[in-house]
Amino acid sequence: MKLLLIPLVCLVLGVGGGVGAGIFLLPDPEPEPVIASTDESTDSVEEPAVESPADVSLEVSGVEYIDLTNQFIVPLLIDGKVSAIVVLAIGLEVAEGTMQEVMLGEPKLRAAFLQTLFNHANNGGFDGNFTAFSTMQTLRRELLLVAQSISGSRVSDVLILDVVRQVP
Repeated sequence: MKLLLIPLVCLVLGVGGGVGAGIFLLPDPEPEPVIASTDESTDSVEEPAVESPADVSLEVSGVEYIDLTNQFIVPLLIDGKVSAIVVLAIGLEVAEGTMQEVMLGEPKLRAAFLQTLFNHANNGGFDGNFTAFSTMQTLRRELLLVAQSISGSRVSDVLILDVVRQVP
């Protein structure tokens, strides 16, 4: 009988601890949006612009940041066989107000970036210490040149957000 009580007590303590942790870790409630009154006697009140959660840009001093939708997968070949795979997430720094124009050309940008990444891999750019500053700087510069050749001066920088080399 005592052996049956131990699992039940553990179960009750576990559930209670989980519920308590869930309540303790709840995020702060969102503040209510300010609704402008329709009273004509007051000065006009501007409502703050609310950005949608789908907006992938962050505005900082005249630039916006775009995360390209999918990661880039680059196979590393030795003697025609895949020896490793490099996965990269790339973002772009663009001039404010040009995000939509740049995103319209995303398929062309992705194709050009992928070709550049393949060339970088074939030249040994992902071998050895591929995260060294000079190697990553070279890759970013190559990607920036490609981005500017497609999107013009709207793109001011290429950001390598994630890079992983995985050996199968």
